[in-house]
Amino acid sequence: MKEVGIVKNNVFICYTPLQILLSEKIIELENIDTFILIFYFEKDNAKSKYYFNKLSSKAKQAFYIKKNNQIFSALKSFCFLYLKLRKFSSPYNFFTGNIKSAYSRFIIYLLGFKVLYTFDDGIGNVCGDGYFYGNIKPSAIISLLPFLRLNFTYGKMHSQIKKHYSIYTLPNVMPNSTYVNLFNYDFLEVLNQVEKEIVILLTSTLHEEGYMKLEQEKALYNNITTKYNVTHVISHPLEKFKKIDNPQIVLIESEKIAEEIILNLRKEYTKIKVIGISSSALFNLKGMEGVEIINIHYNENAPDANMENILSLFNIETYYLS
Repeated sequence: MKEVGIVKNNVFICYTPLQILLSEKIIELENIDTFILIFYFEKDNAKSKYYFNKLSSKAKQAFYIKKNNQIFSALKSFCFLYLKLRKFSSPYNFFTGNIKSAYSRFIIYLLGFKVLYTFDDGIGNVCGDGYFYGNIKPSAIISLLPFLRLNFTYGKMHSQIKKHYSIYTLPNVMPNSTYVNLFNYDFLEVLNQVEKEIVILLTSTLHEEGYMKLEQEKALYNNITTKYNVTHVISHPLEKFKKIDNPQIVLIESEKIAEEIILNLRKEYTKIKVIGISSSALFNLKGMEGVEIINIHYNENAPDANMENILSLFNIETYYLS
């Protein structure tokens, strides 16, 4: 895809550290020599800054912007980006995660684009239903927007995607999907390994997202840590409350995402058991030699209950707590 490398206005829009890693891989695969980075973060923490700095150091211009869903804050960020980016001669090549988000669509609409590329938002692109599967076909009211020259709808942009980069081989809701091997575990370097199994729990944001009360989530983790003899915990990056208070369990604090933390730990330990609750990291870790993946069922009526069906396609077993 040499035309991508030639056009100087390649703009990457990312929302998560995983998307930063995927953008790095796309830049490498497509021989992109110059690009602009926009990183919308939800939580300004060491992890967000680490991954932003990792890619922004290679960008000709980079923007680190708080994703605030209040309309005036959002409009302020759009105006800021438009004024900063319009000085570059168009057209632009856009590479974006979450094309359904107005944060992607509106700035793409304002600046215009030559080619539109998208990439995965975790497992949401291949789960079979949910957020990315709705509103691809616009409603009757939305269909009137082209006549008002306001057609930056999800359905319109979805139809204009030239290529979608996915880290999964499952059917993708986005058109023209191509597989990217982001986590290649075939060349894992192991030195001075300890003959010992460690058990890592990946926490979630069940309370923060309103799926359960804080005490219920704490009780859930207490049950898991006791039943599976958990030795280490990696907290979800958007977790706001401490949910595990056991001095015998090591809390791994790192600016890196779970996949990279566990990859490094695998160089030290011969066996690692990873336990999560419908976490996309479980998919990404599947295939690493010496790593056992376990998913924990927690609620029959959970919005992501279909995740267990997808997990089974990856031969990841779901366990029910007694």
